[in-house]
Amino acid sequence: MSAKKYNSLKNISGKNNKTIDAKEPSNDLKSIISSTYRTSVVLNGAESDETLKALLSSENLDNIVFSNCFLDEAFYKKVASFIDGKNIKVLFSVAEEGENSDCIFNERQTKTLADNVNIFLSLGTQTEIYSKFNGQTYSLDKVLEANRKLFEWAKLINSARVDGRELSPLEKYLYAFITVSNYYEYSMENADESPSVSRALVNVLTGDKIVCVGFAEMLSSVLNMVGVPCIKASVFMESAKTGHAVCLPYINDGLYNCNGIVYSDPTSKNLAYSMIALKDFASVFSNISFVQNGLGSDGKRTLLNDYLQKLKNLPKEDLDILTKLIQESKSEPDVLTFEEIGEENYQTFNDIIKKVLEDKKLSELEVNFVMKYNFPNIDAFKEEVYRHSKLATMQNQKNFREVILDHILHNTQRAVYRHKHTRDDTLTKLSGTADFSQEALVNVFRSMGKPELVARKFTSAFIAKAIEELCKSEEYVHPMYKLNLKAPTTNFFVQRLKELQQATKTQQIPITFEEASKAYYEARIDYKLGKISKESFEDIEKMYDEKIEVEDDAQNAKSFIKEELNKKVMDKGSGKE
Repeated sequence: MSAKKYNSLKNISGKNNKTIDAKEPSNDLKSIISSTYRTSVVLNGAESDETLKALLSSENLDNIVFSNCFLDEAFYKKVASFIDGKNIKVLFSVAEEGENSDCIFNERQTKTLADNVNIFLSLGTQTEIYSKFNGQTYSLDKVLEANRKLFEWAKLINSARVDGRELSPLEKYLYAFITVSNYYEYSMENADESPSVSRALVNVLTGDKIVCVGFAEMLSSVLNMVGVPCIKASVFMESAKTGHAVCLPYINDGLYNCNGIVYSDPTSKNLAYSMIALKDFASVFSNISFVQNGLGSDGKRTLLNDYLQKLKNLPKEDLDILTKLIQESKSEPDVLTFEEIGEENYQTFNDIIKKVLEDKKLSELEVNFVMKYNFPNIDAFKEEVYRHSKLATMQNQKNFREVILDHILHNTQRAVYRHKHTRDDTLTKLSGTADFSQEALVNVFRSMGKPELVARKFTSAFIAKAIEELCKSEEYVHPMYKLNLKAPTTNFFVQRLKELQQATKTQQIPITFEEASKAYYEARIDYKLGKISKESFEDIEKMYDEKIEVEDDAQNAKSFIKEELNKKVMDKGSGKE
């Protein structure tokens, strides 16, 4: 990308090279710590010996918080000498605005962090790492384990070879996509757990809960580490009436003649929904969130400017669309003020939130009152209340109902913005600017050590499962995605589905596994009852056999991926090999 092109995008995203302000409520570190820990002192590394002695000599001091994980080592040792033998807890704070906000570090930073924290652990001092962004504390072991797994995941892809060469950008993207999407199973956090349990990378990599934000965080992190520029996005799905986290990888691959930004949804596990060209999805999801941490409202603070700098040779059409999306994201209105809401309405909202938290039924008037604030339905409002009550409780915030209300009203205002900008989520025109390649996925499985025959079977199975879902989406009343299959297109998956649909008309071959299974068992019953001959049944069995085998191949491919990751990523270096 030329300097002129980059600067035109950079200037849109904010003045003085700053990214777009997310306008999220922010709290000073001291106020957050004081609301959570009774007697604390926050140190920034600039304190003199006299100041340290005065601050740390108090008998009532319970906690010391370092404002940064990477202060001078000598300063940490000095503090350690002052508190040696005292029953004091130490917290290393990770800044909310930085790239490490989710406690994910590069290898050099990880080593430095471990050295700094071990200064206090060696004294027997309780020491943890505090993520202001997630409002959570982690043990050093947990942070190190998460980072180790992420490093190994990236190394696995970077070290993969096919025909003696390293993987191309499209192959790396497909490797990352199929491993992230197939290793994890969607699982919400429990009612008494923080939302970050299923969203923050440290928790996802060391736990068993993950939702769309976690999937998008994982895929974007792995891709960036293997040299494929990617950023997380947040879109509002009109059909599902909810926000959804996805990824926007930039794939520039001369080997497969692929150059452009694609929409990728790792939560769906579906390749058909993860190789959609920018110009196609941009006409649908015009309300993509571009905020301070890149795109989206959760997870690691990946800066939008960093992403833009990596978009070398981006086609002008994609550049124009991206510019337009960034401009539109700036039009989000400010948070509603107390004066705009009105004291009476504010109190009514407060009372309704109290009833929701107490599981009391809302009256029709109360439901109608809530709906005026552009919630898609009353359940969506209740979900917002529950989610923010968990956050407030986890952070021991005082006046937590007011905190919940402030967050909800802020999000409500965003809902107004979304309501104005969402469009029908049917893709009316499809293209193949950055399209899927069957050979690329075959090469991914080959690079994992599978013979070409098996690699092709696994690839065919994944393609078949993606096409099955496309076919089923036509029958759903409210599908999350609905492609206009009648539109002219070179899109690989839509083209393949059209071919199968045409074959079905002439040969009566079912497209989906469910259809094939049903037809097979109906024929089997007819054979058992003597309604058809053995020869006829064997002919039918052959016709459906391939479709039924695809299901087994897909399951085998998924099992293989999990085994590979457990052996080469999750358990590697953990002592479990």
